[in-house]
Amino acid sequence: MSKFFREQLFLLLCLGLLIGCHSRKSGTSSDQLLIHTLQNALNTAVIHDGFPPPVASRIYAYTSIAAYESMRVGDTFPSLSGKLNDFHLVVPEEKGPVNNRAVMVAAFCKVGAEMVYRGYFIDSVRNKCWEGLKQETDKDVLDRSEKMGLEIAKQILQWAGKDRYKETRNMPRFTPTGENGHWAPTPPTFADALEPYWGTIRTFVVDSSAQFQLPLPPPFSKDKNSEIYKNSAEVMQYVNRSDSFWISTVEYWDCNPQRTYVKGHIMYTQRKLTPGGHWMSIAQNVCKQKKLSEMESTRAYALTSIALADAFITVWREKYRTDYVRPETYIQQYIQKDWRPLIETPTFPEYPSAHSTVSASAAAVLEQLFGDHFQFTDSTEIAFKMQPRKFNSFRQAADQAAISRAYAGIHFMPSCENGKVLGKKVGEMVVEKLIKK
Repeated sequence: MSKFFREQLFLLLCLGLLIGCHSRKSGTSSDQLLIHTLQNALNTAVIHDGFPPPVASRIYAYTSIAAYESMRVGDTFPSLSGKLNDFHLVVPEEKGPVNNRAVMVAAFCKVGAEMVYRGYFIDSVRNKCWEGLKQETDKDVLDRSEKMGLEIAKQILQWAGKDRYKETRNMPRFTPTGENGHWAPTPPTFADALEPYWGTIRTFVVDSSAQFQLPLPPPFSKDKNSEIYKNSAEVMQYVNRSDSFWISTVEYWDCNPQRTYVKGHIMYTQRKLTPGGHWMSIAQNVCKQKKLSEMESTRAYALTSIALADAFITVWREKYRTDYVRPETYIQQYIQKDWRPLIETPTFPEYPSAHSTVSASAAAVLEQLFGDHFQFTDSTEIAFKMQPRKFNSFRQAADQAAISRAYAGIHFMPSCENGKVLGKKVGEMVVEKLIKK
């Protein structure tokens, strides 16, 4: 058995351990909540389908909103209806009691299965959850709950269908300008630019993707005294002097959903969590650590996913507005022809760093929910043979994720710093509109 297939088998086994399903009976621990089980199933489907980070963030957002709106029926938690752009939910009235957890399972699974390719991952877990719910709920209550959940899912899918995602599937490919200082395809795949129209997708909370516009990156120049040349030399120094901690940190925050490996004439890919998937898993770690209820956990997922989705839309607009060159391209052309970064350069423009943006956005929301100096352990990467990491705050984790991109050699440092600024603004707007009000 090849190393590649051993790694894939290991990943499947680790993920398989996450997809059990438990009824939430008296004494059931927080890590056995249905929402965590459902989220793990969605993660598995997203990984296997190989969705790029922006698309994955969209999937997480709509499914998490479906879960939250289902769990809050009859509860005191406020609806997101009327607070998210173009979202107006009418919860159907049922003639009799419903089981909120059953409503959530029905809604989450319907939305999730519609948005991924391998919906059977979600359908399988849904069936297991339903068997558990049958043991604690009367059939007529389950039937009413399922009906309500499917109606909520229907409205959310209709709302999602109008966010311009479908239209972007049929738009022309992005054509590189070929001019100095602009993005160009990079090795080993030299793939087309990823999701060039994502910045036109309807946002969830921010007014538009253009609301927080960053200053332009340094202009192109071959001059050794120019800012872009100095930034490139700095990146080279990071890569050359990286010690074992920073090399492991680069790998830890890589989160490339389809990382490419080339050995001789053989090229293969390894599928992993996206950056958004990593932060959704951090949210899960914290919910379990705090022993939050099903309702509180669905809220944490929903708010985190909304921040991630808006951050991706916003940063993607900036990327294609600036169309900036990657360090790998600049360094190989003007400094050292055979230079390579530590990890694969992503296939889209450089500025600003998306990892930095989405991490700062998620951290801003999680800070508001759990505190500025909340200590937690991130065990997300165990499935990918990496040890858990302890952080003293969400901001510390976001800062580490951001700087790892410069240490990896795939971003200039100003891109990481400005990405954090952009993400913080997006996250703060989510906090202002959905948490503080």
